[in-house]
Amino acid sequence: MYGALRGRADSATRRALDVGTSYGFNAVLGALTSALPRGAVRTAARAGLLALAAAPVLKRGRTFTDAGHLAALGIGMGVSLALDCLPGTKHQKIA
Repeated sequence: MYGALRGRADSATRRALDVGTSYGFNAVLGALTSALPRGAVRTAARAGLLALAAAPVLKRGRTFTDAGHLAALGIGMGVSLALDCLPGTKHQKIA
């Protein structure tokens, strides 16, 4: 951000549309997958969300924002997986 403001970043970075709340949304969405029932539902939700977030990254016209959304979702899912692995955790599940 500093480089873009000072004119030191490349033109693609200076033109990128970046909304910070979307990163938080993706991270929270990834973390909430731990609230889904274990098994096929949770696995399908995680795979589907990762596929949706990876699709823009795999396109030719991708931006660093697309990669940031994928990274944020991955971080959220990492938190979700960590919660799943903790012994004795009793967090709410969506029924």
